[in-house]
Amino acid sequence: MRRLSNGCVNAPKIEKGNVGKFILAPEAFHDLDLIWAFIASDNPEAADRVLEAAYGICKILAEYPELGRQRHFVKPGLSDI
Repeated sequence: MRRLSNGCVNAPKIEKGNVGKFILAPEAFHDLDLIWAFIASDNPEAADRVLEAAYGICKILAEYPELGRQRHFVKPGLSDI
């Protein structure tokens, strides 16, 4: 487990090229850190796996931004997967 200076755990490695790159808002980093801390209090390895999965989904969405079905949310432009 590694913590970054911004408090986020297991941030993705930066890769060359633009495919799969994404930027998380500070609030998202904070939320992920809270989620990690809550799970890690019982099982640090599971907490790491949850964040790895979250970052994996972010990378997929960055690579395929149109992924998911178009839904009729109150806020235009949102979709689900």
